[in-house]
Amino acid sequence: MDKKIGKNKGAQEVYIMAETTEEAQKVDMLNNVMSKGIKKQRERMIDKHGEIQEQHLPDAKQRMRNQAYAESKQARKR
Repeated sequence: MDKKIGKNKGAQEVYIMAETTEEAQKVDMLNNVMSKGIKKQRERMIDKHGEIQEQHLPDAKQRMRNQAYAESKQARKR
């Protein structure tokens, strides 16, 4: 798996194409508990709404809120 992840190690998200079911299971095992929760949350959202843009996913919205907060906090320091 390290060879497939390559220079993306430590990235927020890395998509790996699995060639077999067994390989897909190995890739899935690389996810931590939080990542697995995000996957389930995304799957539920897609099941409910169909195709959805990334910025409308709950984890993406939270990431954008966190980024906006950090930027506003930084701006206040100036």
